[in-house]
Amino acid sequence: MVLSKDVNSDSFAVGLGFFNATQSLLAESPVISDFDFSGIIEKNGDPAVLSATIYDLNGISEANLYLQIGGSSEELIFPMSRVSSSHYEVLIPDSLIGPNNFRARIVSVDNMSYSTTSEYVSTQIQLSNNELTMTNKYSAYPDGIEKRGVEAYVMAISGKEYNARIF
Repeated sequence: MVLSKDVNSDSFAVGLGFFNATQSLLAESPVISDFDFSGIIEKNGDPAVLSATIYDLNGISEANLYLQIGGSSEELIFPMSRVSSSHYEVLIPDSLIGPNNFRARIVSVDNMSYSTTSEYVSTQIQLSNNELTMTNKYSAYPDGIEKRGVEAYVMAISGKEYNARIF
């Protein structure tokens, strides 16, 4: 039905402006707010919980967390679960929490296919005391540092070179 003029009755009046306002209101993208990382994520064997408030008049058809691990341009995608009417959460497995840290953003799509992408957010990661050792897979020396002598050249004031061995 195409409405080309104002409609009036004894109880209400609806004009074209009402439909234009309603149509533009429904054409808005989802609103993402309260995107929450805890202050520090601990590597303790439990998954980290990230949450956000996502709202749209048309309803949300999907909400995904895009996680980018430090040192990589690849993004891992985790679907978010709706906990209440506009509150969404996602669990980040403990296996992804490490010294490379990560940053994350949310992409939400409403039921009319309008989408919103949040800014990237990040937080500190706290590792246990034995996490960053020489035996860690991120170490440049996973087998430790070999103890051996180092040769160095020492220049005397007279200009003669002397070999020195330091242990």
